[in-house]
Amino acid sequence: MLEVTPNTLPSVPKAYERFGPVRGFHPKPFEELDWFIKGKGGRGKSNFISSFEKCLHLDVGGSAHSTVNSQAVRLPASGNLSYGTLMDIVTQLLRDGDSAKGNPAKLPFESVAFDCVDEVMSLFAADYLGGHNPQEKPYESIPEAGDGRRIYGILYGRLLKVFSALTSRGYALVLGCHERDKDIQVPTVQGQTETVSIVEPALGASLAGTLEALCDISAVISPKTITQRTPRTIQLPSGPKTVYDEKQVTRVVMQVECSARYDAKRRLHLFRGEIPLPLQNGWSAVKAFYDEKVVEMKKLLESGAPIPLE
Repeated sequence: MLEVTPNTLPSVPKAYERFGPVRGFHPKPFEELDWFIKGKGGRGKSNFISSFEKCLHLDVGGSAHSTVNSQAVRLPASGNLSYGTLMDIVTQLLRDGDSAKGNPAKLPFESVAFDCVDEVMSLFAADYLGGHNPQEKPYESIPEAGDGRRIYGILYGRLLKVFSALTSRGYALVLGCHERDKDIQVPTVQGQTETVSIVEPALGASLAGTLEALCDISAVISPKTITQRTPRTIQLPSGPKTVYDEKQVTRVVMQVECSARYDAKRRLHLFRGEIPLPLQNGWSAVKAFYDEKVVEMKKLLESGAPIPLE
């Protein structure tokens, strides 16, 4: 039984203890979080996903072959993942989940990563629409209006069916999603239009937003340039003096926050921020940040202080 925090009952009737009651602050363990991870190609999504422990990393687009010291089990060993192989893997995961009979310790993996989910949609689209050029993205060629909306709905339904089946067996989801630049026309104050470049998920803002809302954690991985200052001592006639050499250094960072749904249920408002991602073992770095925020929120709840909403 967890410790009691304010506004919870001090005890549970004995007859109900066998049902496993929980009281107090009880957020999801880090290993059980569902992730939605965005970023442009080559920015570090696959590298971060490969650092997840006890994770099956489905490298759908074949973009993770340059990662080293992977903690996750990556499939396939080479090349891209085909639709048939992907569904065979999902079937095996579901079979193993059924055999586990609700015992997480008996699952072969704690989480299943789709790298990336927009490429999964292209596999689904290719299967639905028939043959296609492997170099093309059939999902992106579907029109957004007319019959395209119906096709979108069918593909999205297939995707949700897979995700729902996996989560019902106890697997956590890690959904990678590419971002891309897109030029749009916007009106000006003079009554004209101008072209503005924006960044949007390759799935499209609407579908990506829907999947993002289903997950617990939303994150964007991108490079960030900072100024690094290194001190050194020089000798002047008046004596030694410390000066600083400056250079521009680019690092990969993750901007992380809870989804609105998870925020409301778990009260982890403090789990937001920018986390530097090491080249290796990024999962452990983010886990340490998460665990730190859980302790921080627990202390805040127990203090009786007002809870920040943002």
